[in-house]
Amino acid sequence: MTGDSYYTSDTKTESSNRTLPIIPSVREELLKQMDFQEKNRNLLDGIYYLNDYVCTFADGKEITPNYLTKKFHQIISKHKELPQIRFHDLRHSVASNLLNDGFTTVQAAEWLGHSSSTTTLKFYAHIDKTSKMAIAEKLMTA
Repeated sequence: MTGDSYYTSDTKTESSNRTLPIIPSVREELLKQMDFQEKNRNLLDGIYYLNDYVCTFADGKEITPNYLTKKFHQIISKHKELPQIRFHDLRHSVASNLLNDGFTTVQAAEWLGHSSSTTTLKFYAHIDKTSKMAIAEKLMTA
């Protein structure tokens, strides 16, 4: 069923198209997924959706962002001990953690795919609690 189910969407900006390193555990999972897809492609033969996507269902049909958002919400709702956040909030958590762990705004912007560090500052400067504490402590000792 080649070409019947493609989902594509352009990125917001050119800088959103970026290459990020893959840590060994993620590489291992991606190789498992590739093996899973190959086995299903052979098993399902003519009814397997052929495409270049990594995130697919067993029949090769791509998993859309909307599906991921709905599934994430179901999991979060089911497990009340988890913080009740939106899927997109995970991106904000990454930004916050990068800044709080001492990475520069430029580094965070590059990782997030922002076209400039100004964008990163605009959305995330208010959550850099660690640096604010460092400033406050420095002022106390001065």
